[in-house]
Amino acid sequence: MRNFDLSPLMRQWIGFDKLANALQNAGESQSFPPYNIEKSDDN
Repeated sequence: MRNFDLSPLMRQWIGFDKLANALQNAGESQSFPPYNIEKSDDN
């Protein structure tokens, strides 16, 4: 996966703490598959 270090940007983003945290947490999530799909039959 990709790793981004947003700490240099966070110092300049005064007032955008929630947005910066959301961007950082979005990259850290490793939930695969994103949907719980279950196949019941062929048709």
